[in-house]
Amino acid sequence: MRAACLIFVALLSAVGTYAGTTHRNAGSKYFDEADRILTNNSNANITALAEKGWAAVRIAGPADPSFLEGVYTAARIFGVLGRELRVESVYAEAMTTCEGPALEVMRARLRLMLARELIGQRQNVKAEGILRSALSKEERLSHKVFCMWRLFNV
Repeated sequence: MRAACLIFVALLSAVGTYAGTTHRNAGSKYFDEADRILTNNSNANITALAEKGWAAVRIAGPADPSFLEGVYTAARIFGVLGRELRVESVYAEAMTTCEGPALEVMRARLRLMLARELIGQRQNVKAEGILRSALSKEERLSHKVFCMWRLFNV
């Protein structure tokens, strides 16, 4: 039963991915090539393709609707290569590009994506620190929103 549930969840995830619900990101050309190479040779060195893809995603920046997907794909490929520190730096660089109040939600999503990645790497202490920081920032933001609401509705 448990295996059937896992297969069902995997199929639902695949349907969402291939049904056109995800956008192609700026680095897709490089990431797709890296995936094709890895399919044929799991020991291939695709670092250069991953770096080119990540550079394209960074150049497109957070204004690109598929920026988060590009960050995730770059991190995934670096993770497959066993470059966990590079995965963390991808997320750190992405968060740096999301400065300003208008991009606070995207920065929060990136923090959660990084925490999920760290949990997958069994780095729970680091993940907990990121989640605590994210929660603290969320609480401060909600407090500001509540104060602004009270200011205008009194």
